[in-house]
Amino acid sequence: MKPEDGRHPGVSTSLTSRPPFGTGAARVPPPRSSAGVSAGSVGNLLRRWRKVRRLSQLDLALDAEISMRHLSCVETGRAQPSPEMVLRLAETLEVPLRERNVLLLAAGYAPRYRQTSLDTPEMNEARRALAERDYPRALEIAEDLLAALPKNSEAESLAERSRRAAAARPKPLAQGRLARMRDAAAQRFRAGDLKGAISVAEECAVKASEPCRRLLGQLREIAALLGRAEQLDLNGLERLLELDMRAAGGHASSLVVPAVARAGALYYKEAVQAKGAAQWARAMELAAKALTLAPDHLGARSLVGELKARAKELFVFAYSLKDTAPEDSMVKFKEVLARTPPDDEFHRKAQTWIEKLSR
Repeated sequence: MKPEDGRHPGVSTSLTSRPPFGTGAARVPPPRSSAGVSAGSVGNLLRRWRKVRRLSQLDLALDAEISMRHLSCVETGRAQPSPEMVLRLAETLEVPLRERNVLLLAAGYAPRYRQTSLDTPEMNEARRALAERDYPRALEIAEDLLAALPKNSEAESLAERSRRAAAARPKPLAQGRLARMRDAAAQRFRAGDLKGAISVAEECAVKASEPCRRLLGQLREIAALLGRAEQLDLNGLERLLELDMRAAGGHASSLVVPAVARAGALYYKEAVQAKGAAQWARAMELAAKALTLAPDHLGARSLVGELKARAKELFVFAYSLKDTAPEDSMVKFKEVLARTPPDDEFHRKAQTWIEKLSR
């Protein structure tokens, strides 16, 4: 789906399976666009849409082909996304076009989509065809509607979704052998046989298989990174783990076990440094990432527990002052915000009380 002026163009060790976006599996209500922009920053809105789609940060980063660290910075407000990045994330999350305008406004950019509603029998038939995976029929109807109503955003969206879904369908049986070779290469990689996986992927890539070529590129980059794994910094380790996830089909290979341990240790080291610099929210975020990679890391677990306990104490104290000393209460609530990441329970509660006391 394209804007009218043209298209614009991390780490756990496993990806959870998730249902397709259109199956009604997401139970969390979408972010409300009414007070759209004032409801929160673009990072908060993107995080809420990600939760609606039941995606982890790693899932979304992989699908949008960006680093998990950059996505985290966007969601927490430490990085300002470009309009192209907002649109890329919105497209990956399959955010409705009207809501993409809300995201653009929240990021400080002008809307790019018309907001013409289209609720006709033909449009409903096209939606049913798409839901029933009759993609050619859905595309045919959407293109007829676009001929009658050029640049209608809903028809454009449906046509684009139909094209993508049709392109993602399995290739004809003639491609079956190449697909099996690609799967065999991925299976060898998951088992820890990197050389064997590269060999099979090379044979498959010679036969003009784009998926095999893509896998071969990933495997060769993984081999290069593993060759200097001990010298990799956190960015390099994140790249290695992301590539491993892609090449292994969402299940970490045995080859990156040492890299996972090193990344967890480095996250914890940065968390301790952040705590020493009184960057409490960042310290908690980094320690939580360390625990994601190494659930038994005692230092990270202790640090998260300590920071959460302190945030809770501050919140309770601030709450006790809200009626007798609202100004002092505001100061303490703001301390809670400084000590917790945006997705923390006490962060959200403190933000709510700051808004109430500011009225």
